[in-house]
Amino acid sequence: MKKKVAYLLAAFAMMIAFAVFAARPVSAADGFLDVSKVTTSSVTLRWNKTAFKAEGEKVQTLGYKLYYGTSTEKMKQFGEKLSAKATGKTVTGLKARKRYFFRLKVILKHTNLETGKSKTVLKDYVDNPLAIYTLPEKIDTIRTTSSAVKAKKLRFKWKDVNPSDNSFGYEYEVKTRSGNMKDNGSTAENGVVLKNASNATYYLGRVRSTYTFENRDGKKTCYGEWSNWAALLSTPVVIGASLSGGKINVTWTEMKGVDGYDIYITNDNWKGYYKAGYTSTGATSGTIETVKGKKFSYKRGESYEVSIVARKKIDGKNYYSPGDNDVTIYTT
Repeated sequence: MKKKVAYLLAAFAMMIAFAVFAARPVSAADGFLDVSKVTTSSVTLRWNKTAFKAEGEKVQTLGYKLYYGTSTEKMKQFGEKLSAKATGKTVTGLKARKRYFFRLKVILKHTNLETGKSKTVLKDYVDNPLAIYTLPEKIDTIRTTSSAVKAKKLRFKWKDVNPSDNSFGYEYEVKTRSGNMKDNGSTAENGVVLKNASNATYYLGRVRSTYTFENRDGKKTCYGEWSNWAALLSTPVVIGASLSGGKINVTWTEMKGVDGYDIYITNDNWKGYYKAGYTSTGATSGTIETVKGKKFSYKRGESYEVSIVARKKIDGKNYYSPGDNDVTIYTT
């Protein structure tokens, strides 16, 4: 009785393990099916040749049929019948970031050793379908979301493209504008805090998805396509802002290599910040003369907040600093 209970518990544990670790290789007494490579649009499956046996019969492998689908209920055959010598196949034409199920069927010819009569059957190569994701698409959105100038930190984030599965993560690289590696690593989140970051220059960052699963060789990691390099900019510090002749004159710290700066202004009665100035490369001062398309005219007894946003274009795309450092001007 104890042996029977132990067997049932072991069988139940194996069922749970398959449900949780669907990307693990599926094995059975007569075969072994697993995944060797995953891309955004394909999955490469592999299996070992097996010698099928049946008492009193000669069993011959005639070939294989491979089926796939986004559910176990709706699976279709991929391509034509595969030869008996086949030990792998790449399923193409898949969609990125999708979970697919794969089932391999083997075509067997049974010949009765006494009568010589033969029959052909289609048998599941393994008992359960193999489930695995395709890689997400290339990440195309990276931006600096906040900076802490005194703490020398900046945080950059990107579009979260990974499925909700803890087998996925991200790998990132950050280099200086001269090309030296600044930082690299992996993270489960779609954001990283870059430490020891200077606001006197900008950095270049890129990201890709990672997918780790198990196959017959152990743990296997496949990588998505690297994003384009993005400009990561901290915040220029406003040195001073003053009223003179009905205009606001602003000065700020320089960020080497940027394409220029935008000046923003707001007060308590406005909804949000408004772009009020634009400068070219190298300029570290500017004047606010117009706001919202009209000549700027301040009111006495009000306060205005001014901030500077640096900008840099990489591969035709504009990147901006977060503009989270500002100075307040009080009018009298």
